Amino acid sequence: MPDAEILSIKVKDETTGVVFDVYPGGQKPFITWTPDWSAKWKFQELTVRNNTSKSVVIYVHIERDGTALTTLSHGFLPGETKDFAPSMAAVPAYYAPPTSYKVWTEIGGVKSHEVPFTLGEGCFIKTMPFHPRAIIEYTTTGLLSDKIPGWLIYSHGATATLTVKLGWVKLGGVEYKGWGGAWLIDGALKPNPVTLTVDHNITAQSLPGAFSPFLPLEDINLDGKVDAKDVAAVCRAFGTKVGDSRYDPNLDFDGDGKIDAKDVGLVCKVFGKANESPPRAITLYEARVAVSAMTSQAMAGAAATAAGIILAETARKIMREVKK
Repeated sequence: MPDAEILSIKVKDETTGVVFDVYPGGQKPFITWTPDWSAKWKFQELTVRNNTSKSVVIYVHIERDGTALTTLSHGFLPGETKDFAPSMAAVPAYYAPPTSYKVWTEIGGVKSHEVPFTLGEGCFIKTMPFHPRAIIEYTTTGLLSDKIPGWLIYSHGATATLTVKLGWVKLGGVEYKGWGGAWLIDGALKPNPVTLTVDHNITAQSLPGAFSPFLPLEDINLDGKVDAKDVAAVCRAFGTKVGDSRYDPNLDFDGDGKIDAKDVGLVCKVFGKANESPPRAITLYEARVAVSAMTSQAMAGAAATAAGIILAETARKIMREVKK
């Protein structure tokens, strides 16, 4: 047993708030670069125990790539445990990871206990669904964390596949679900699903809109038609609101945070409606008068075929139509 023993090291990525149990947990910490290429991390916990029967001063040294970074010291009573982390500021990431670190304790000029670790790099994909009912799925190698809503954190150079399974579009006053869609990746239209190498921070906007088939929004069980089963599903959740255990946002058709008579009325209004392919004429899209670039891009995304292949020329033509 070392005289000055490191009991725990926990590192926090300041961008995401993710905390890693470096020691004794053995987790590999990372820092996530923000869009302006800045990043910080800090020791969330650095706990040391005096295992001697004497009162001593224990020094904690931190080294980065062989260069001393900082030295801290505290007086310890026999058997006392202290956390050095509160007295340590966040560490700017001056150098690109991976970066090697060593933390060691010292009593009277004699090294007591050393813990090495490597700090890796995390890159994020910020996913923004076109509509809150869109279902985004992902498969990946190198996923580090999906604990932050809207952010998927990957190790540098990881491969990620993003899929939007349940799209949304509004035609002739009726809302439809559509399997398929497209992605807007940092301003470039990509097919659905999209596979990419994560070597920087990416913003991914899902653009649902494959041509066929389309399902009415009120087709809850996705069986291709709005029938008594869908009405029953809404009725079972009747009276629930956001925060209730039985509240289902997919049944809250008007998005007002509660399932009430309006939602029952909406499902009854389209009772009997079945799958259909939307007309190809852009004039039937209610978003024809759109003035925002995002809506124009969404309509361009609707040029995806059922196989998810973007026809770039068609997309440009549709975008020009939408802007008229």
